[in-house]
Amino acid sequence: MPNFKVHEHKVLLSMYQSGQSEEVLASGLIMPSQSSNEPDRGEVVAAGAESGYSVGQDVLVAVQAGITFSYSGTEYVLMHKDQILAALL
Repeated sequence: MPNFKVHEHKVLLSMYQSGQSEEVLASGLIMPSQSSNEPDRGEVVAAGAESGYSVGQDVLVAVQAGITFSYSGTEYVLMHKDQILAALL
């Protein structure tokens, strides 16, 4: 796993697969097959010193929270610590 360093209030997550599939409409619009308000789950892979989270911690985040990007074939989400709903113990 690559080493990341994030700003002091930011958290970088590796997201777990949600199992939801997508439907592509004729217009090209991508729609989730199930509309769900359930939060997404991820693992902290980098955390700023002021974030209050630690690497390896499982967390719940709101759907569509943060900025999503791929690096070496893995999907990551970068977000402010306030966008995390809960830490799983």
